[in-house]
Amino acid sequence: MKKLFGERPTENWIRFKSDIKDFFSRNTDYKFLVSTDVAGFFEYIPIIIFKKQLLQMCNNKEKTSIELLNIMLRAFSASNYSGMPQNCEPFSYLCTAFLDFLDKELQANSIKHFRYVDDIKVACKTENDAKKAIVQIIRTLRSAHLNLNAAKTEIIPKNSDKFKQIFQDFPTLLSEVDNAIFSKNMNKINTLAPRFIRLTKQVAKQIQNFDDRLFRACIWRIIKICYFKNIDKLELDSIGKTCLTLLELMPEKSDTLLRFLVLHKNRKYVQDSLNRILQLCVYPWQEMLIWNLLIQSDNIKNTEILTLAKQRLRNLGYEEAVRNYIMIFLGKHGDYQDRRYIAESFSLTSSFRTKRCIIIALQEYAEKNILYNQITPTNNDLILVSIVKCVKQLPKPEYVLANKKIGTDIAIS
Repeated sequence: MKKLFGERPTENWIRFKSDIKDFFSRNTDYKFLVSTDVAGFFEYIPIIIFKKQLLQMCNNKEKTSIELLNIMLRAFSASNYSGMPQNCEPFSYLCTAFLDFLDKELQANSIKHFRYVDDIKVACKTENDAKKAIVQIIRTLRSAHLNLNAAKTEIIPKNSDKFKQIFQDFPTLLSEVDNAIFSKNMNKINTLAPRFIRLTKQVAKQIQNFDDRLFRACIWRIIKICYFKNIDKLELDSIGKTCLTLLELMPEKSDTLLRFLVLHKNRKYVQDSLNRILQLCVYPWQEMLIWNLLIQSDNIKNTEILTLAKQRLRNLGYEEAVRNYIMIFLGKHGDYQDRRYIAESFSLTSSFRTKRCIIIALQEYAEKNILYNQITPTNNDLILVSIVKCVKQLPKPEYVLANKKIGTDIAIS
């Protein structure tokens, strides 16, 4: 397997598909493709095993850095046992390296496979070989306490329409847009943008045969375009409304859809729809992503969202991870009573993650220094002490970590 490091992720993904397509073209005796990925890959990577893998792959000079990374990951993890940051290129690289043990095991068993992070493809001569390959992948992943995603595991005949669909090339317009963005050619971007918006609208409307990869590719490029200055005004409302429809129909696509909707975070039509979705939301992870977007809003035009946030914050039995996001949301958009309630919660919780969110949430609380000054090395985790120090040094309140390079913001929770 080629190691996919050092280039733009788009180029890596295109080459990943191209390598598989070329292999099948050259080896006509291979008739089947196994397509699968790892269930909840980033969320369930065991930190202990991750550390062990890195130590085996690095020399002694990197040992201190790996130990430090291990401490940081334990602080990040809700369970203190597993979980890696997502949508962060360095961790995508590290997690790609983590599955090196799977590559070696499959190669040792003469299984021809290709991998992009946790997206795994296997070329097989017979359907029986494909089944054996799946069994081998399952056994190998279980050694690291990971599981195959059964819902996304398929054996695909080479002569099927599904096979052709998987390896259908992206429209050349995407490459043209990539080159314009990479070279920062404003005139070229302005010329290509209207055509690209039309393409994105067409992809978004194909709900019955929704092409997730292509839509996500379009969304990322629109986001990047919007972070350039001197770009002609783009008409994106229709795409935004389609994203809101898909958010209800396809909750599993929430991350991609909300990354686009953050461009319209202050628009009332977006906040009205998100309020409706929040009222009926049954997935904590989707609710967290929605609150994350609302944290980034400059103002909340739908007051029902504020009412809902206040109710859920005061429900002590509500999902802790969601309440943490709500704390940050009300720390920014709530009133004095909300911030006071959040401050009083600090001494009542033993959760490191909740305490961290409280520190972030109270940046505009008039009496924040009373709490901040109580967080000392003698009675608190040193990481909390460092967070307080960092917050105090900020020139203005910050509730998200902004990454203008990729056009996204991540809530500090």
